[in-house]
Amino acid sequence: MLISFLNGVFVFKKKKKDFFEELFGYRLKNKTLYNQSLVHKSSNKLQHNERLEFLGDAVLSAIVSKTLYSSNPKEDEGTLSNKRSLIISRKNLNEIGKNILDDKLLIHNVKNITLNMYGNYLEAIIGALYLDGGIEKTENFIKKKIIDRTRLNNNIKVDFKSKLVSWSNIQNKNINFIVIESSGPDHKKKYNIGFLLNGELVENHWANSVKEGEQALAKKIYDEIDERNTFIRKDK
Repeated sequence: MLISFLNGVFVFKKKKKDFFEELFGYRLKNKTLYNQSLVHKSSNKLQHNERLEFLGDAVLSAIVSKTLYSSNPKEDEGTLSNKRSLIISRKNLNEIGKNILDDKLLIHNVKNITLNMYGNYLEAIIGALYLDGGIEKTENFIKKKIIDRTRLNNNIKVDFKSKLVSWSNIQNKNINFIVIESSGPDHKKKYNIGFLLNGELVENHWANSVKEGEQALAKKIYDEIDERNTFIRKDK
């Protein structure tokens, strides 16, 4: 173990380069914060990491929101919200936490570390970093280890269906996607997806799945919305 328990406080048994200093790239000021970020409630009912997890969750959301707002000046609220949701989703944070955290450092009293625990630990150490290193170092860590990593893994995709729903709400339009028909055997079925605008079928698209068809059709429709936010059906 790299951590021991002394007089009620977790302390580092530091031999070479501390895990957090290597992770964050700077010398820690308040090691107690980072010690606490590693303590799951199953191990210590009184001194655990849930408060830091609460703080880290809020800081993460704020920094991701600021970064997306600054780097995507032409995106609307719906698109920015969708991208943020993908970045801070439990699934994404769990995967990143599992990849960058050292299991030997995690203090818990459970048989197996669950995926959700990795994400919770990650949020807790973000809270510790924010309190100890400040906003600039926290932003650098989140951009490098979470935002850029998510982009690299192609997890951020434009959700044209959501964009279309946002447009329809603004324009007070009623839109809907329907399955017109399907063909082929169950293991290789194709679906003809239709797009209804105010109850009228205005476009359709064949795809290998309903979800894929809806997204492809939504992009096709969204591309035909003119600069005045009016849908104009182009001649086929």
